[in-house]
Amino acid sequence: MRHASVLTVPGWHGSEARHWQTIWEGRYPAVSRVEQSNWERPRLDRWIATLDDRVQRTQRPVVLVGHSLGCLAIAHWARTIQDKCNVLAALLVAPPWFGREASCPREMRAFVSVPANALPFRSILVASRNDPYLCFSAAAELADRWGSTFIDAGFAGHINVSSGHGEWTQGEDLLKTLLSQRALLHGQEEDGHQDQHVNGGSNHAAYNGRGNRLHHIRADARFPQNRHEAG
Repeated sequence: MRHASVLTVPGWHGSEARHWQTIWEGRYPAVSRVEQSNWERPRLDRWIATLDDRVQRTQRPVVLVGHSLGCLAIAHWARTIQDKCNVLAALLVAPPWFGREASCPREMRAFVSVPANALPFRSILVASRNDPYLCFSAAAELADRWGSTFIDAGFAGHINVSSGHGEWTQGEDLLKTLLSQRALLHGQEEDGHQDQHVNGGSNHAAYNGRGNRLHHIRADARFPQNRHEAG
């Protein structure tokens, strides 16, 4: 399979220089950001349109990497897809779920209604047990709704710079899994349901409610190393 282009989709205020999304963008030529026109006052319609335009203009297959509000932008965008798109998979990290408009910052209220339909591509949802914007049980429910493989990140806050996640090797391992041809094309059927805790090791597996198993994270899975490969 051809190498994929990785598009990061940051949340409210964007991702600062020490954020893991920004670090990946600087480290790997295949990784680039979906730049919104206004990070401080997010408008759902404009964020969706910007994401759609970027995906459509990307010639290579796409893997999306969303953080926080960016995850909701991806989910809302996925609901608008009319034709088959070139998105292969998404890594969704710490999506916020306020439950009701009153608990949501005014700038984000258009995002409160979280899409409940399954995403049309493979996805991994990573959640923390002490995220101030998403209770852990709600995260598991959201993963089930979206058909996402659910990863328990432990007590990791909002998985951002403030919680100590500038460099985030666990996330890189998960992204490498999504970039792996075997993981994308050859999911195996297993009986039962199992979610394994991500604790920084290099050989973890996870399951979703449908019994689809992601292959073990491979240490040799790699990012495209030049812009020709990245597309």
